[in-house]
Amino acid sequence: MAKAGSTALEPETERPIPESGYLYKYRSLKEGTDRDNTLAILSGNQMWWGRGSSFNDPFDCSHHIRYEHTDAEWEALFGDAFGKGLRALGNWVEAGTARLLGKEPPAPGTEPVQVSLSMTAEDREGKPVSLSEVLNRSRARDLKKTLVSIDEAIGVLCLSQEPDNILLWSHYANSHDGICLRFDVAGHRAAFTRLHPVTYQDDILKLEAPIQDLLGLFKGRPRLLIDIAAIMRGDHTEEEHPARQIASWFYTKSTDWAYEREWRAITSPPGLVRFPARALTGVIVGCVNTEANLALVREAVQRKKPRPKLYVAVKKRDAFGLDIVPADQPRTSNMEQLLT
Repeated sequence: MAKAGSTALEPETERPIPESGYLYKYRSLKEGTDRDNTLAILSGNQMWWGRGSSFNDPFDCSHHIRYEHTDAEWEALFGDAFGKGLRALGNWVEAGTARLLGKEPPAPGTEPVQVSLSMTAEDREGKPVSLSEVLNRSRARDLKKTLVSIDEAIGVLCLSQEPDNILLWSHYANSHDGICLRFDVAGHRAAFTRLHPVTYQDDILKLEAPIQDLLGLFKGRPRLLIDIAAIMRGDHTEEEHPARQIASWFYTKSTDWAYEREWRAITSPPGLVRFPARALTGVIVGCVNTEANLALVREAVQRKKPRPKLYVAVKKRDAFGLDIVPADQPRTSNMEQLLT
């Protein structure tokens, strides 16, 4: 079973934490799998760190990478990357290809990439395709494999600064018929690895081609990738630097989600990750089916040491909002609840 822990690359004292020291996780108590998994968090001290592809936002952890190159760009890349060795190898390949096709071999000293780009390949439909198109297709396939492997290797825990946001209660706690967990992240930093606030912006991240090569290097080293991402979040490297762009990979979302005031912790691999029992300091029960859900929570935490404090969310009388009050505090009568 995976276990969250600190890393030498990310000193605990340098990680950001919310001003209150707490972060919150909304959970459903809908009968069935949702309820079973939520109660297991309370009794078993473990949470699911999910893959980015499983989130409800299809843009999450999936930013635009420009991988296509024009003929001129491919020529420059090949020339810069391989120099004379590539030219010599290319001339040899082109000469052999020309002989097989019954064509004249390239003249001595001719740039092989230039000759290659003047030739065509046949795609599956028998249409002529330039070499740059073939290379772009190959790059796209490789990029897809790389992104899938990274997605499969990295788990993300999504938390919020807000315990009383009515939209979060609606979206993630079964329309207020659920709970919200309060975690002391300030006192248990090692349990929330690579913790950073999410950045919200209007434009999707547009990453240039070198990013693909960097991601390829990290494909088999997911922990190194996420350590670098976490470190660079606090660095002042220029925004266009590839490492800085990678740092934004896991922590950037559309401004449409800004109301969530989200923070994220990241680990590898994804799956169930244990947390210290003392890290869970409070459980807030939603304003729908409060008493029944409060009984479920009390039963789930009765053997916990220490027990988290229990709270309930109460609808404000004169505003669209919630008050979070201790569960043992006297609340409105049944008649008053019916009238609110």
